[in-house]
Amino acid sequence: MIIRKLIRKYILPHVRFGTVHWINTIHLLRIQFKRLKPGVVLDFGSGSSPLKRYVPHTKYMRLDLNPDSQPDICCDLHNVQWESNYFDTVISTEVLEHVYDPQRAVSEIYRILKKGGVCILSTVFIYQYHPDSKDYYRFTWDSLNHLFKDFEHVEIFHHGNKFQAI
Repeated sequence: MIIRKLIRKYILPHVRFGTVHWINTIHLLRIQFKRLKPGVVLDFGSGSSPLKRYVPHTKYMRLDLNPDSQPDICCDLHNVQWESNYFDTVISTEVLEHVYDPQRAVSEIYRILKKGGVCILSTVFIYQYHPDSKDYYRFTWDSLNHLFKDFEHVEIFHHGNKFQAI
């Protein structure tokens, strides 16, 4: 009994377990990252860039609105302060639901990607409200296809199951 109390008090608060959602997301992203050629990568809305070690790159840059995370580019995702046709790859994980104008953000991704560049993006569908700082949207396959209509090739993968949705 005492050992259980000690574990709950001193050990469990410091142990970090990934959620099933995040573990599944990382698994699918890593499969997509293996398809990439090294190049100039922008992690769009990255915060701490936990995926950098999985992404082939010659240069890895981070964009974030929060200057405290010390991004390479500090600006709003709706108006990226960078030249057009620059990045080989743009990665955006779990960010699109937090932008107030997703079409504008996707258009900015399209603008800053080189011709033939790749965007790998993940977003949530059935997920709890999580304001960081705001939580605006959930996306279906149809809405994602519409948002990425200017892209030459769009692949959409889903993950999870009915039990995870519950």
